Amino acid sequence: MTSQTHNSLPAAAILAERRRSGTQGARLPPSLRPLDAAAALAVQALVSEQLGDKIVAWKCGLPVDGQPVLAPIYAGTVCSGGACAAWVRGGQVRVEPELAFVLAQDLPARSSPYSAAEVDAAVGGTYLALELIDSRYSEPDEASFIEN
Repeated sequence: MTSQTHNSLPAAAILAERRRSGTQGARLPPSLRPLDAAAALAVQALVSEQLGDKIVAWKCGLPVDGQPVLAPIYAGTVCSGGACAAWVRGGQVRVEPELAFVLAQDLPARSSPYSAAEVDAAVGGTYLALELIDSRYSEPDEASFIEN
């Protein structure tokens, strides 16, 4: 077990507790910070395990500086009409418009990438969505892309 793998569990515990409680805090201690995308994704997976909320969707985007951009969207955070809970930070709620693609068929993992035509054929609908943005860090701009 590498030190990065070993440090994923305590890092995930800190971040999962902050998510559950809606609190923010300082960056993780240097020894717990993920150093690369693989370590960050390991922490992300452990946070999901600890939260125990069903993953109903994924946020994903084009890579940034060669790093993957993806995050689970949990059932408990999806609203469709009516009031949605949002964290107010500094008197503001951060909102970002998104396009949500609902797949009509699964695209299971495979060794070769899906073609654009295969992905297009799997899309059942496209919708406007609003992401209510929050961070587990009180100063997210101080954290690296990988940490965030």
